[in-house]
Parts: sequence; C-alpha cells; structure tokens
Amino acid sequence: MPPDSKLSICIEWRRMSRTSLSKRIQGHGAGVAGVGALLLWSFPAQAQQGAANLFHEVHYSLSGNVTVVNDYLFRGKSSSDGKPAIQGGFDYTGIQSVFLGAWGSSGSRSVPVEFDLYGGIDSGLNDWSSLELAVTAYLYPHVMDQSTWESKLQLQVGTAAIAYQYDFVLKRHYPEAGYLGEVRSWLAYRVRVGISHQVQGMHARPGAEAPVEQTKNVWDGDAQLFFTFTAEFAANIGVVYHEEEGTTALFGVRTEFDFLSWR
Repeated sequence: MPPDSKLSICIEWRRMSRTSLSKRIQGHGAGVAGVGALLLWSFPAQAQQGAANLFHEVHYSLSGNVTVVNDYLFRGKSSSDGKPAIQGGFDYTGIQSVFLGAWGSSGSRSVPVEFDLYGGIDSGLNDWSSLELAVTAYLYPHVMDQSTWESKLQLQVGTAAIAYQYDFVLKRHYPEAGYLGEVRSWLAYRVRVGISHQVQGMHARPGAEAPVEQTKNVWDGDAQLFFTFTAEFAANIGVVYHEEEGTTALFGVRTEFDFLSWR
C-alpha cells in the first residue's frame, strides 16, 4: 500500500506515500515502514516543508521510489513471513491536489506479490490543515480472490493526523491517528496507533435466523525514527506493536527519484 512529502496516517514507507497511515511509511503499511503508514504523511523529510508550500502551490510531478525493509509490516502484522521485502512505486501529483500512484512489494510464501493502485484528492483547508479523500485497491496476482479495496478519509492539522479507512470487500473499518515531529533537519520521529476490526468467527444468537459474526477490536501501533541523508536517500528504524502478534523491530532504507517536475 503506498510515499510522498506529507504526513500520512499510514505507517509504511510507501503508504507514507499517499495511502493508509499504516501502509505509507513502509510505503503502504507499518513496515518501514510498512510503506503504507499512520500519519499518511509521505517521507518525513519532505513533511518539514512549509504548510503553504504543501497546500497551496500548484505543482505537478512524477516520481519513483525503492525501499528495502527487514519485514513488510502492515497494521502491525507481517506480510512477508517475517523476512526482508523489496518495495517500490510511482507517484503523480497534479492540479487541485489530485494524486495517483502505483506501489508493489514482495510478500510471503502464500502471497508472493502485492500490487496497489491508489488515488485521491488532498485539499488544503487553510495554511495549517488539510482534508484527504482517497481510494486504494490491493491486488494479489497469485491469489486474486484475496484482492480488496478500501476508502480513506484523513484530517491533518499541523503534523498530527487522524484517519478512517473502510474495506468494502471485507466490511471492516480501521481508524488511526499519528503525530510527526522534527528533532533536527535530518532527523524526524513518528508515533502512530490504530484499531483493526477483525472477525473472530460465527456464533448463534437467540432469536436470530442465522449465525452472526463475532468481532474483536485489535490495537496496533509503532514508534519510528527517520534519518534523511540526502534529498534522495533516507533510512528508518523503529518498533511496531500488535495486540496479538507482539512487538517487532523494523528498519529500512529508501531512495526517491524524480522523473518530471513542473509548475
């Protein structure tokens, strides 16, 4: 799930890109982020730019990114069997804060590849806040019946953000919140927390004609440090928590490159 230069409520690098808070930092989830991500911010280094530049300048760009992580973590759970993953994607931003992107990652033995497509509108409310509406399709070429898609609504105020995501196939919701802070021009940190709505099974309810789903809310979160070495190269290290899976250490390196950029 997908990166850019804003805080995204997703925690993956990629998602740090533009998708869910969780996926963004990794790119799409909690991995590196996990590249989706919570603050759906894109790369922290870029998040340091002035709000006026982020929200009001009309800027068109086409960029790419490649990330290597020790584990592809999405919303606190490993999507790569606890093993390293390579991820990459492309992002386009244009007029009226419209953005489009594609992102992919190696995965697990049962789901070897993940490919995401996403797009939306990120509209500035004023100089210090914005509202984002996006849709992401999660595609798994080897097991297409597991593919799904979800919507996201995110409010960002300063460098804090809250987001709500809903999966239309699995009928599940995922709210999350996060905060991104700057320590030095080359060092930033982010904390994120989210709640997964999971189905535990079916059970009979007195008076009901058919069994009903038994659900449970599961917490996850992460705390990460982001190091910016150059405009094109950065790294991150942190800890990811999942209520059922426990705590996992994560780290990754990422490079970004521009194909086209114009105003």
